[in-house]
Amino acid sequence: MQLAGCPKCAMPRSEADIVERPCPLCGYVLGQVIVPHVEEPLPVVEVANPIASDVPEPKPRLPRFVAVAILLALGFGILIGREFSTTKVVESKTTVPVEIFVEAKPTAIVSAPKPLVVNIPKVETAPMPREVVVVAAPPAPPPAVALPGGVSLIRLDRPTEVFTMERIGEGNTIKLTGKVSKLVITGVDGGATVDITELETKTISFNGRIEGNARIKVNMPGGTLMFSKAISGGATIEANVPGGSIAFSSPNATVSGGVKLKLTGKSVWFHTRIDGGSQIEVTLSNGGGLRFLELAGGSKIHYRGEKPDSEVKVTPGRIDDNSECKRLD
Repeated sequence: MQLAGCPKCAMPRSEADIVERPCPLCGYVLGQVIVPHVEEPLPVVEVANPIASDVPEPKPRLPRFVAVAILLALGFGILIGREFSTTKVVESKTTVPVEIFVEAKPTAIVSAPKPLVVNIPKVETAPMPREVVVVAAPPAPPPAVALPGGVSLIRLDRPTEVFTMERIGEGNTIKLTGKVSKLVITGVDGGATVDITELETKTISFNGRIEGNARIKVNMPGGTLMFSKAISGGATIEANVPGGSIAFSSPNATVSGGVKLKLTGKSVWFHTRIDGGSQIEVTLSNGGGLRFLELAGGSKIHYRGEKPDSEVKVTPGRIDDNSECKRLD
């Protein structure tokens, strides 16, 4: 087969090939008028990566502008391939020198995730062996001892603890002895009796209602006695707290319904209303004071000093026409 060059681009072709089909490089067909070539700026071609190809080097008869185009494409391919190193490249294994145009598609660059920072407090641990702390359950109340006359004796030996008694039910007679830091009683039903004259403590608090015909006796020199709920229905309270304080400490600690109170202390405060024909006797230590908010419903307060010449201060509240607040000594 005799080879001849393409009349337009000089590409090596057989004579039969020139007659039968256009030139695969420049598109020349037999009989076409050849216009002199005017060189124009070559288009910029971006290639994703250098093209690995086994295309043989062009023959010396290859036009110069084709060789320049291939060199420029390879150069741009190297530069772009360094930037987009993850772009896939399609290899060309054709034996014909053909210009290959590969569109570079930029790939989104995702940065590595930052490590999660969590503020976890550092816990200091003791060196081995570590001490094991055992939390003991609160001790159960001691059993009551039955005394003659239906009295239940409860002896408390807890000088550093707060002892709380549940509400004392109707008909029960309780006597407390021993020593506690503080005694809390959550209420006394009608007809119950509580004797706290032999218990050593500095604070006694009645946090619940004291109702009809309940009887309470307290002896606590220099201590603090508090009532925070209503006292009603003919209840009787005898509290001997010389040098200490007795407080009906909230507006809910009303005194009504024929209640009888016999109180001794340096400070006696009624932060509430006294009514319903209640009878109150107060003995104040020297320099002590008595205060109430309202006296109504035929109720009476009679007070005196610990001694006839004791100086006491009384701060009365509202007193209606049927009630009375009077010093007896």
